[in-house]
Amino acid sequence: MEFTETDGVRFYEGQVDSPKMETLGPIEFQSRLWESAEAKNLSDVKRNLAHQAKTLGGNVIVEFAYGQKSVGFLKSMFSRDEVHWFGRGVVARIAEK
Repeated sequence: MEFTETDGVRFYEGQVDSPKMETLGPIEFQSRLWESAEAKNLSDVKRNLAHQAKTLGGNVIVEFAYGQKSVGFLKSMFSRDEVHWFGRGVVARIAEK
């Protein structure tokens, strides 16, 4: 199965079938309304999720999903960005050997 890697964490958009995989739990990220864009692109989202995964002891994120959401007209009046990034997935650890 194909994957991408960011900061030593592998990202799979689907599920991984491995007997060596231990699921650790779900994670998510969404850029915040009141701050300047902390996530300007997909790489920023992946770096944030990779950090969360490592904190939990994981080296893999499965069921990775990401995208952008419009914050709507009223919220955009108070935000520097009209679109916010989000990402989510399930952290897992796959033993190397």
